Amino acid sequence: MTRIGEVATEYGWVVTGILRRVTISAEGREVVKGFVEPGRFAGDYRSLLTGAKSRQTVEALKRSHLLAS
Repeated sequence: MTRIGEVATEYGWVVTGILRRVTISAEGREVVKGFVEPGRFAGDYRSLLTGAKSRQTVEALKRSHLLAS
């Protein structure tokens, strides 16, 4: 859905599945910032609104269905 260093083009509502939000630490390690379950929004809203490069990756951990715009 969103990748670090890219500008977000979508933001969505999770209907089924589970996603995780990941960033990279100053030391270059992957840091899990949280999980997104059904009934919640997913994506990098800041990047979507401002056009700034995303500081996080949002990825599905299992087959997921989202309503995205």
